[in-house]
Amino acid sequence: DIGTELPVDAGVEEEQDLGSKISQYWNQHRNKLIIYIILFSLVLLLFLSFFVITQISRGWLTCGFAIFGIFLDNVVISQFLRKRRKRHTNENDIYKKVEWNILIWFAGMFIIMAGFGRTGFTVFAWERIFSADLTINYLAWIPLIKLFCVISVLSNLVGNVPLILLIAPSLKQNSSDVIWVIVGWISTIAGNLTLVGSAANVIVAEMNHSKELRFWNHLKFGLPTTLIISIIGTLIIKFSAD
Repeated sequence: DIGTELPVDAGVEEEQDLGSKISQYWNQHRNKLIIYIILFSLVLLLFLSFFVITQISRGWLTCGFAIFGIFLDNVVISQFLRKRRKRHTNENDIYKKVEWNILIWFAGMFIIMAGFGRTGFTVFAWERIFSADLTINYLAWIPLIKLFCVISVLSNLVGNVPLILLIAPSLKQNSSDVIWVIVGWISTIAGNLTLVGSAANVIVAEMNHSKELRFWNHLKFGLPTTLIISIIGTLIIKFSAD
């Protein structure tokens, strides 16, 4: 009997020790664990929004990430640095480094494109140019070349991101996923053709203090590389879908 009771008592003691260790670890690292749990939950929800729970708004999840990042910087990191007696960056210094002109340019661009999209002109033009061709055989050479040229030009006139927002209503009317892939590929690569074709290019040019990055200097490199890469990628998509 004694021999059989000892392992039971030892197991109970091990469970109590494990519970006390978990409780002690939680008390010591509570704030850090809460941060990890929140961050893991946000990442998990973002993953589920793509594959499982499609009703979850990815826009609100993005806002959640931003709010959590602000809290992490202003509360957790600042307290950590104060404990280490290090100088924490003042919020005013951060605001001074914000490129406000770029933010205003972005906001104005999206407002103008949204207003232009509500006129219905883009839907009208898209239907006149592509409706018949892409409904019958959207991977045929003539409609594919027309699509390539139009997306490449418009991506550099209005920007690749606003362009997708403008033509999205027309793309949704077509059930083919290949059109989305082709348009996404062409608009992404075509944005590198000119300096104003991509938001990333504008940001880099704004941050370039040497002022050597000009429109024509960029075009000399952007034109050949963009055409070669975009044409090769489009052909790969076409022959993969055939």
